[in-house]
Amino acid sequence: MKHSLYVKAAVVLLRWDIEREHRAWRRAHRRIAVDFPHLNEHLLRDIGIDPDGRMNFTPAPHVTASRRAKHLRRLLRFRHTT
Repeated sequence: MKHSLYVKAAVVLLRWDIEREHRAWRRAHRRIAVDFPHLNEHLLRDIGIDPDGRMNFTPAPHVTASRRAKHLRRLLRFRHTT
């Protein structure tokens, strides 16, 4: 039994959406957790720590682009087979 084109497209779009949500969840929970019990919430916010105790760090766009470019160069480098 063949599925319609609309059902196939819906399945693909749902899988993409689930994968996007999974990546967002991993990104949010991969952050570094810290514990400074002697500092108040205002000082923690000033040094970049959220109320949940995780560091609020967003890398600059050029840093991630350069890392991605370096990784692609390494993957696509021509290698002689001898």
